[in-house]
Amino acid sequence: MGGTRSVPHANMEIKVATIDDAAAILALQRLAYQTEAAIYDDFTIPPLAETLEELKARFTDRRFLKAIDDGQIVGSVRAFQDAAACHVERLIVHPDYRRRGIGTALLNLIETCFPTARRFELFAGHKSQNNIRLYERAGYRAVRQEQVSQKVTLVFMEKTVAHGESSRSEAAGDANAEETGRPACPVCGGQLVDIRRKLCCVQCHSIIESCCD
Repeated sequence: MGGTRSVPHANMEIKVATIDDAAAILALQRLAYQTEAAIYDDFTIPPLAETLEELKARFTDRRFLKAIDDGQIVGSVRAFQDAAACHVERLIVHPDYRRRGIGTALLNLIETCFPTARRFELFAGHKSQNNIRLYERAGYRAVRQEQVSQKVTLVFMEKTVAHGESSRSEAAGDANAEETGRPACPVCGGQLVDIRRKLCCVQCHSIIESCCD
């Protein structure tokens, strides 16, 4: 028998973040990366050094998502596409909300925002084993390492999306849309049902708003 899969809280929403969310995302980022800084004994890592002005500037060329629970931003991720590659950055979850599937849901959903990408890329510190395992479960594989300081070595990871795989995913979504009149859940592929003018997945309970234009 398979193990129980952790899923986000039923009241959690994943939405597109706007520049108005920048201050809250930065505060969460600084909190979330305290754990990483402690692992490497380095509190000068870029996520902690990023300023509000720098983060706001990222909204001009990156797509941001936010996970909201009871009105509070408890997770976020950003990404941008360069040619055929989508670069995923700053996947963060509030320490009190970890191990609930929020990071996985954000990662899965940000990928759906870039349907023409044929490769997804991200990186993690070599000691950040929990993050590396999360990415491996999502299909990413380590391709190279780069030492950026005496304390930190980055592990670069990639996931390639085959044309056939993309077509099968689109076909499954089309079949679900034809049957229910709605797209499939971008987090897990499950059926979406209407709940108070929102779409909730019957399988993973994520509340979804479209993040693609």
